[in-house]
Amino acid sequence: MLSFFIVNGIDYYFEILYQYQSPPKTIYNEIVAPIIVAPVVETIINLVIPYLVLSRFLGINNFFTLIIIAVSFSLAHKTHYDLYEFLYFFIAGSVLGWYFIKLYENGSMIHAIIVSILLHSIFNLTVTALIHIF
Repeated sequence: MLSFFIVNGIDYYFEILYQYQSPPKTIYNEIVAPIIVAPVVETIINLVIPYLVLSRFLGINNFFTLIIIAVSFSLAHKTHYDLYEFLYFFIAGSVLGWYFIKLYENGSMIHAIIVSILLHSIFNLTVTALIHIF
């Protein structure tokens, strides 16, 4: 929920700032934000914090924690009530959440966070490259 409000706040800021045009395309908007910043922030907000709160502090089992993580991940990407986008990000959030939970249970928190960030970065790099190629 926190990530939903943060993403909507940033989007609201850009809608006020750039009412009649899209934000300028810079190296930060095109490469740094989606490949470096977004995976780090989203991993902390959508994976680490919900997992620790739900699983460790509240004692909710991993299956329901994974569903909540996937819904949070999907809502954070502002799917605009589009079912296909919601399902797309729900599946991506489920995969990242599952990897995070398994790595955390079998290793350390730092290892789980680093691998989750790398998987998310690789996925975003692939999507960004495909968008620019086609």
